[in-house]
Order: sequence, then structure tokens, then C-alpha cells
Amino acid sequence: MNFFYKFNIFKRLEYGNLSIGKISILGSILIIITNDLLYPFLTKITAHIVFKIMPPISYTIHNFFVFIIKFICAIVSLILIYYLIKFYNSLNSNKTTYTTIPSSNIFSSDLYYCTLLVIGFRLFYTGSISHITNLIPLPKFIEEGFRIMSTDYIYLFLSVCIFAPFIEEFMYRGIILNGFFKKYTPNISIILSSLIFAIVHFNIPQGINAFLLGLILGYVYLKTHSIYICIFMHFINNLCAQFIGLNNSSFSIIIFQSLLFTLLGISMILNCFSNLKLKYRT
Repeated sequence: MNFFYKFNIFKRLEYGNLSIGKISILGSILIIITNDLLYPFLTKITAHIVFKIMPPISYTIHNFFVFIIKFICAIVSLILIYYLIKFYNSLNSNKTTYTTIPSSNIFSSDLYYCTLLVIGFRLFYTGSISHITNLIPLPKFIEEGFRIMSTDYIYLFLSVCIFAPFIEEFMYRGIILNGFFKKYTPNISIILSSLIFAIVHFNIPQGINAFLLGLILGYVYLKTHSIYICIFMHFINNLCAQFIGLNNSSFSIIIFQSLLFTLLGISMILNCFSNLKLKYRT
């Protein structure tokens, strides 16, 4: 196997060349804790070295390098975690279901319908559930994080629309959900992975959105085995979340838009699931 391909965990996962043993709920928590310790450590060390030898640069370029460092360190952290899991499974091979993940099962039309599916979800969420979640205040550290990112829109876009889809999908669909599939039923696995995905957002408004999105992505992944399509859908969701909103000019307009968004969103979701024919895939 090519050396670089061996560490291309996204491509190997997509083409069914990664093996994940069964993972319990406790195991998933340990994986997340390990990543939460390993990733910041790698990022801090790397950033310290890079910026120590780098000449003075502008704020925007500095943030771009911060993103690159974070992205690379996050991928390195995931690679190390994958091989730690593989090593642990090798020590418990007599107790572990250890099979190769199936290769992707996607069609040319999937990209189109999955895009509309996510847009439909965003419309439905904005027109209905967001009225409740908007009443719930975000924790101060979450608000501060968004405030800092919003000072540089390029960094905000890269963090929300590139970093999060790639890293979170590999962690929660690629590793954890695949590990759950070996231990629990598909439905339980999708619900559990979505719940964990929601909890790690550390706030209720984003957590509710993450749980519902996780259910959709989990089901799509179950049927397509494609991490790429999940990354793309996550990207579309995060992008749309920045633009799809209600016009707050008057109460009557809000009511009209809410009904329109909700009904249109439900219609798009049902139509897309019908055209994707996921229930017929194995």
C-alpha cells in the first residue's frame, strides 16, 4: 500500500480500506476525550514553533495560518486516534468484531438531492424549531468564540464550512458511528452517535440542530457508506445556516415566512428522500 495512501484516512474510509472494531458508549467518550487532549496539544506546539520562526504578518494572514495549523493538527490527531483504536483492537482481537467498512455506494444524482435535502432541513428548522432555540441563550464562551471568528469572515468561513465538516464527520460518522454499528443496531447507533454529536457542542441551541442533522447524516451514511457525501452535506448545512433566516420586519411576515419555510422544508425533505431511494440500498 502506498505510504501516503495509508495515512489518507478520508480516502481509505470512502473506498472501504479502513477497519473499525466495535465501540461502546464509554469507548466513544474516551475517544472524544483523547482527541480533546491530543488536538489542542498538537496545535499549541505547532503554532508556537511556526509563529516563532515566521516574520510579522497581517491579522488575516495570521488567521489563515492558524486555520491551516488547526486543520493539519486535527487530521493528525484523528490518524493517531484511529491507530490507537486499531492497536487496542489487536490486543482484544478475540473480543472485538473487526471488519472492513464497506466502500461507498453513491450515484451521480446523490449530490443534487442531498444538497436539496439539507436546504430543506435548514428551511424546516428555521421556520419551526429555531423559534424555540432562539429563546435559549448561548454560553458566554460560545458567544465569545463566534465574536472572535466574526472579526475575520474568511477565517469564520474556513472554520465553520471546511474544518467542522471534515473533522467532525470523520470523528462522529467515520469512527464512532462505524464502531457503534458493530455493537448496536443501526437505528440505536445513529441515535447514540447523533446524541453524542449534539452534546459535544456544549450548548442547547446548537445541540438540537446537531442532533437532528446527525440523524440525517447518520442515515445517509448507513445507506451510502460515503464519508464524502456526509462532509458535503455538513458543509451545505453550515453554509446555509449563515444565510437562511427570517425577516423580522413584522409579526405577520414572520408568521408567513415560518409557515412557508416549514412546509417547503418538509416537502423538500420528503421529496429528496423519495428520490434518493436510500431504503433500497444496503
